Amino acid sequence: MLFANLLAVWGSSLISYYLSEQTSYYDQRIMELIWENGELLEWAYIVVVGILTILYEVPIRRVLRMMRTNIPVDLELELKARRRLLNEPYVIAALDFIIWITAGLAIVAYLIYAGVQPVMAYLEGLDMLLNAFITVTIVFFILQFILQKWLAPIFFPDGQLTAVPGTQKTRIKKTLLNLSFALNFIPLLAIIFTHLEYTYKLQGSVNQDASLGNLNYQIIILSLIFVGVGFLLTLIVSRILSRPLTEITRVLQGVGRGNFDDRVRVTTNDEIGYTGDVINKMTEGLKERERLQQSINIAQEVQQLLLPQGNPTIAGLDIAGKSIYCEETGGDYYDFLQLGPEGSGKTGILLGDVAGHGIGSALLMSTSRALLRLRSTQSDKLSEIVTDVNRELSNDVGNSGQFMTLFYLAIDQSTRSLSWVRAGHDPAILYNLHTDTFDELQGSGIPLGVEAAWLYKEEKRTGLPENQIILIGTDGIWEAQNAAGEWFGKEPIYDLTRKNAAESANQILESIVEELNRFQEGSNSTDDVTLVVIKT
Repeated sequence: MLFANLLAVWGSSLISYYLSEQTSYYDQRIMELIWENGELLEWAYIVVVGILTILYEVPIRRVLRMMRTNIPVDLELELKARRRLLNEPYVIAALDFIIWITAGLAIVAYLIYAGVQPVMAYLEGLDMLLNAFITVTIVFFILQFILQKWLAPIFFPDGQLTAVPGTQKTRIKKTLLNLSFALNFIPLLAIIFTHLEYTYKLQGSVNQDASLGNLNYQIIILSLIFVGVGFLLTLIVSRILSRPLTEITRVLQGVGRGNFDDRVRVTTNDEIGYTGDVINKMTEGLKERERLQQSINIAQEVQQLLLPQGNPTIAGLDIAGKSIYCEETGGDYYDFLQLGPEGSGKTGILLGDVAGHGIGSALLMSTSRALLRLRSTQSDKLSEIVTDVNRELSNDVGNSGQFMTLFYLAIDQSTRSLSWVRAGHDPAILYNLHTDTFDELQGSGIPLGVEAAWLYKEEKRTGLPENQIILIGTDGIWEAQNAAGEWFGKEPIYDLTRKNAAESANQILESIVEELNRFQEGSNSTDDVTLVVIKT
């Protein structure tokens, strides 16, 4: 940065001396005064600029040395270096401008002191002001270019330039205004100053034609100089703006191909740099989302394996079950178990509904399934099974606010009887084909996981006639709503059960699901749906 600043100062000084030589209308004495002190002034200017730049860059250079030698950098020192680095184009440009103006005032005062006419001295001061504008503009854009290309990747490997407090934000609008100032206002000033000089020169001149010819020549020279400077600055600014945009485009193209590992190298603290930071956060979020989605897919696959893989084949019974999750995973659960010794004719049908849906509900559902299956192999007394499982779940999730409703039904074909435990779940629906009536298998009990000491009661019904239909479902069916906000309710279930009573359990189930889908057409399901149909 120091070298770039001194180079810009030296270049602008050359332009200054060249313009002075080409446009000078002073007598030989005035030219000698200017040139005698010009070289000294130039070296003094360079020395002052160099010292101030070095002092300003002390934290920056210190951090660079520590990085090269792998010495840990103090966070406070690193923040200070970053802040100074981002502010350096503005600070150095301001210092250069102040020094140029100071030098201009010194030249004006010296010329007046040496006996030069004040108007001539003031015109020379205007030349120094013009040189100040030229120097500041070149320095600012060159330092911005160096910062972006070489230093920002070192000090900001993870971007976030806009997050550094206490820095000047290099807005695109500001950059374009500075460029417009360099390409329009400075050349205009140069022409105005030149015109003023020659206007003064023509006063009392005996050879006005030669002076006008010299003025035309000088305007051509000025135009060529500023065209060259303008081309250089335009090239620098275009690189400053196009490089990060190219980087952003490259990363976004990779994201479109599914590559979430690449990152935008953010090297500016303008809107484009901020956009790069946002894109990096976005790709990191997409990457995390992809990992989460993979985990959800695995969880979905595992949970689907935990549900029955098909309808059971049990002599004397026709059973069908189905779960439809509103997300990849859910909390609804159903299962079919053999209770008691093989050949006892006792079948267990379980249907549960964990509060909520998603991964958390799926985990509780999986835990409940494992506990219910394990405990059911040790006893066929439903009240004891549910009471023991509730105690274990309450100890695990009692403080989390999660719970699970459950309906556990046992069908004993040898005695034609039903027994069940209702743990906070909706009653099962019993349809008697002989009487064409619907009944509910009621019972008392709270959801599992609420109170560890709760004792569940087993309900019984004997003398079960043949050709009965039992439906056990979750509230995701009758509490489903359509786009108009209407409830599905239980009446369609009664109607479809009655209408399809002669069909298989699976056909009854599918007719209910089909009608539910038709009812919800145009609206999203917000709850899991599970239904088990049993024909005796």
